[in-house]
Amino acid sequence: MSSKGFEIKCRDDIIGIPDVPTGFRLVKSWGLISKGLKTKDQIIKVLLSEWDKKNKRTSGEGQKPPTLEEVVVNNKETRELLLQKYEEVKSFYDKLTELIQKDINSVFPNFTEKLEYRKKDILSQDCFILIAGDRVSGKSSFINLLLRKDILPTQQLACTATICEIRHSRNDKKEAVLYKKDDQGICRLDLVEDEKNDFKKLKYHIQELDEEDDSPFEKIEIFWPSEILKNGIVLVDTPGIGENRLFIQRLQEYMKHSFGFIYIIDSAQAAGLQKGRLSDFLRTVVNSSDEIFDSHATLFVCNKWDVVPSQEQREIKALTLIKLKKIFPDVKDEQVFTVSTVQAAKSVSFGSIAQDFQFLFENGIKSLIPASMKNRLLSHYRWLKMVLQRICFSLKVTESMEAHHVKVNKDTISKLRDQLKTLKNDADEVLESAKHIAEEQIDLLLKEMADLLRSKAARDKICAWVAKDCPKQADYKRVSQDASEMIADRIIQVIDAWENEHQFVQGLQERIIQKFEEECQLMDNQMQEVAVILRISGDVQSNDIRNSISAKMLSKSKDGSISNSLGGLGSAVSCAGLLSTTDKKVKQLFKKYRIDKAPELKMMEASVYFMASIFNGKRLRESLSKFLKRFTKGIDSVADKIPNFIKADHKLLWEMELNLNDTKSDINKVYPALCKRANDLLGQLDLFYVTKCMKQDYSLEAITWDKNDILGVGSFANVYKACLKVGQDSVNVALKITNDHNSVKDSTVTDILREDNTLRGLKHDNIIQYYGSLLLETEANGMKKMKWMMILEFCFDTLKSKLVGGLYKNPGCVPADKRNPQIKTMAAYVVQLCSGLQYLHDKNLVHRDLKLENVLLTRKNEEEIVKLTDVGLTKSEHFISGTIAGSPAYMAPEIILRTGVYDRKADIYSLAIILWEIWYGQDVTEHIGQVLRDKNMTLEEGIKSDNLRPSLELESHPTLEIEDVIVKCWSEEPKKRLDARDVEHFFQTFL
Repeated sequence: MSSKGFEIKCRDDIIGIPDVPTGFRLVKSWGLISKGLKTKDQIIKVLLSEWDKKNKRTSGEGQKPPTLEEVVVNNKETRELLLQKYEEVKSFYDKLTELIQKDINSVFPNFTEKLEYRKKDILSQDCFILIAGDRVSGKSSFINLLLRKDILPTQQLACTATICEIRHSRNDKKEAVLYKKDDQGICRLDLVEDEKNDFKKLKYHIQELDEEDDSPFEKIEIFWPSEILKNGIVLVDTPGIGENRLFIQRLQEYMKHSFGFIYIIDSAQAAGLQKGRLSDFLRTVVNSSDEIFDSHATLFVCNKWDVVPSQEQREIKALTLIKLKKIFPDVKDEQVFTVSTVQAAKSVSFGSIAQDFQFLFENGIKSLIPASMKNRLLSHYRWLKMVLQRICFSLKVTESMEAHHVKVNKDTISKLRDQLKTLKNDADEVLESAKHIAEEQIDLLLKEMADLLRSKAARDKICAWVAKDCPKQADYKRVSQDASEMIADRIIQVIDAWENEHQFVQGLQERIIQKFEEECQLMDNQMQEVAVILRISGDVQSNDIRNSISAKMLSKSKDGSISNSLGGLGSAVSCAGLLSTTDKKVKQLFKKYRIDKAPELKMMEASVYFMASIFNGKRLRESLSKFLKRFTKGIDSVADKIPNFIKADHKLLWEMELNLNDTKSDINKVYPALCKRANDLLGQLDLFYVTKCMKQDYSLEAITWDKNDILGVGSFANVYKACLKVGQDSVNVALKITNDHNSVKDSTVTDILREDNTLRGLKHDNIIQYYGSLLLETEANGMKKMKWMMILEFCFDTLKSKLVGGLYKNPGCVPADKRNPQIKTMAAYVVQLCSGLQYLHDKNLVHRDLKLENVLLTRKNEEEIVKLTDVGLTKSEHFISGTIAGSPAYMAPEIILRTGVYDRKADIYSLAIILWEIWYGQDVTEHIGQVLRDKNMTLEEGIKSDNLRPSLELESHPTLEIEDVIVKCWSEEPKKRLDARDVEHFFQTFL
């Protein structure tokens, strides 16, 4: 900006004065004396002093440094809440009967010891923030800026040779503790600010290398009094990792326990993000672990933003984001920040804080820690929930057995023992089969990769170089690392191209998941049968097991492609290779690279050597094993859990059998109170999860709606038309908001989460698409309430409004010789409806409120698509025992008369009513209501005495074939009703 155009609008503008002439112009316009002023910094100090006087700011006061105290205090309060949950569960456990306690210890061996261990984990104060970055990206300068002290070395060459932990000082003592390798002891270094030599020594040790070009220290701890380090914050500075595999393992441990990860990008380099640099660092770390890396707990900081021309900044940031998304498909715009540590440091020297750095701190770092903390809390929440669910299960089993006659119980126990034996055998087979498949695939994949990389086509693509594509001339260490990244990048491209063509990994996932789901469905059915025999309802543990495992096994990028993913197959293979700077061959290869006139020959030799290193020893097999384990990890979870549950069920039955003749049993007296307390604790725990741990799918700012634009009103929630912003695009959605009576509280949250979980697991063309949920806090009359918001696919109409009571000519409203087009249209709707319904039934779910109002219409490629909605009411068919849900006119007799457990056949009855409505175009509620009024009966009386159904004797009754389907579907005996698949196949004959 020219001198004439520069204006001062805030204090930070003064620090940003571009040149001396501009400064003198401002000094003169402000009426200040310019005598003795020579440099820009001198002018800035004079202007700042004048600004502070006018704005009543004490000279030299400066802005307070950023602090994480509020964030850490909130973190501490959350941990204390979770600790309280542990205490409540332990107190409740102590009050349980000996029988229930034995059962809990069968499922969770050494229960009390495990609980105490978990409590200690919660009490841990350390909050690690891992910081890494491009070479000479200003990583150390960034950390110094956070500390407001020049502690770490900041030369242009790579500075940090070992891990440095920067912690809050003990009793304000400033010191460094250096841990020597191989347990050779520690040494301490006092850091007295007045003695520059102490800092020189520290910086020397941070950069120190031994004869093997490796740091002689395991790590260095630096203790410094800093606001940002209070309350357990630990900044972890990391060196480059390309040349040291032992360091990778240590870094993994930090990543597992870190609360956040910050990656510094050198924006001064061409295109901002250096080609391969970020990939090389994270590729190696991520693929050295069998965990799936969570990119949500990561910030990316584009440093040196001051050297990027202003007209290019938007383009450079967009390009950086595109490259990041290729590595992390889920990364969001708000995770990428731009700063200049040079400008920010200058602001600090003048007692100010640069706006870009303040923005990064307030909107990035402060949100990073809570988001990462949630991941840690989740494991504790899940464990406590499993404990409470098992307690509920055990209480229900015990109460049910106590409530029935001794002889009946002995028969029941005999049946259960046989059932559990079958279940155990099946479980063992499933687990062994799935593990065997995984092992076979590792062997097969190892052979495929060896054949691919040793093929002439691959070697030509990887090993053939031209001078312009080779690393730039530099010291051998820098060249070897650049060469390693470039070769790895080519290997990734070759392998991922092969994977995209052959879909090996995706096919493996699908094969294992299909096998797992098929077999787990059988085990689910058997476990559900156990629950039915015991006459209990509620959650069965296997559902939670299967859902959690499926979520882990199905962890893929949104577009289904893994070719650009950091965790892709190419990355897994390439990280098995290495050009180590400690390798004599590598040293020899690149020692004279600066003066080499044929770098392409050196790179060809290096490529051959790199590829050979991939197949040395067992590294490739280990890497592929860890890679595949990320997709099959749920198998091990099942292996740990299912046998424990089966074994525990056996023990529980054995204990109950011993107590059958114990007339002193008083479980029925204590059961109601125990069961209520268990459910209360479960609700309170789920409420803790929702408010403290749950990642909301969207922010409130992303969605807008008009309260007057109502799509539907229900007893549970109201539905509004809304607009959801996704990136730069907006899409119309349906927004379902719970009403005041069903706001999120401990008595409702468990059911809400169960429905949310059900919706997330449904993916079918004829089921309404669920985009996710978020929370809405409201306040009325001084009362705060939390409402659950579900974001669903928007549909333009319901099937009822189109087919009933309007201008539409239904088949029953058209002469018999002219109704074929209407029957064909009816068939098209019914086939889609049945397809969606059968999908639910295949998952052992019952819709429970199937009616025309809950069948919606949308369009795709100009064709109308049927969508089943209100599937949140769906419930496992084995757990529906006499509960009323749905609309009376559509209800099957077994529901209205409450004759006991009902299943998917209740939906088929509702389907028959829908078929009747589509045929005649009449509202079934009005039709049956009139019949009941004429007979002066209630619906229940009509069902009992007259087997009441809508009349098929109206004018233009259905064809004999369609009438036969309707009659079979509303048969009084559920077993005689057709399946949705049968109805679908029948109506397909009309298309």
